[in-house]
Amino acid sequence: MDIKNFKPSHNISFNARNIAQAYINKSNQTIDLFALNPSDMKFANEFYKNFDLKALYPNLKSYEDFIIWQGIIKNGIEKIGFQDVILAVHNKKPCGIMAFSEEDRQLNLTDLATWRTEPNKDIFYVGKTLMHHLFDIAHKNDILNISLIPSNGTPRGKSCKNFYSQFGFRRTANNHMNLFGANYAQKANDLEKLFDYKTIDNAPNLDLNNNLSFII
Repeated sequence: MDIKNFKPSHNISFNARNIAQAYINKSNQTIDLFALNPSDMKFANEFYKNFDLKALYPNLKSYEDFIIWQGIIKNGIEKIGFQDVILAVHNKKPCGIMAFSEEDRQLNLTDLATWRTEPNKDIFYVGKTLMHHLFDIAHKNDILNISLIPSNGTPRGKSCKNFYSQFGFRRTANNHMNLFGANYAQKANDLEKLFDYKTIDNAPNLDLNNNLSFII
């Protein structure tokens, strides 16, 4: 597929709520986080249908990595309406997705993936911005444990397990990783050494049909 600009058509709904923004000092980049709801499902599916991960990573040759990576993104989209799904956006282009659920004072992080918005041009700290939001939720809701199963794929040679280990997650049974009884507020504060982060309260749902675009 050729790289091209894609803008959602007027009959596709996207009414996500802007919940947070991070400013990356070292790269002068801004990342916005949006909470998705069921009305966004059609838009998200259309985006995924037109999304070309290989065009964004022309030097990544592992077919298996692409399959695993795109599978995480697809799974995150399919969680809309069933779990909390957060979309990260840079320069009006999606660059990450996270899905999680809460039950019995435990957060289950089911999907987290990030990607470029332009070929061969990385965006700093998208995953860590999403983790900041997760730690904020854990602190606010007095969560006892965050649990996840890390992907076995290692896109671009980066280990998913190493990413979570830096926050204190430890391997437990059945390939799970858990973070028990942590000072979640402190972990969020520690991330703010890397970027400025602000929560956006009571933001209205926004129709971004005419604002979002993607390079795919």
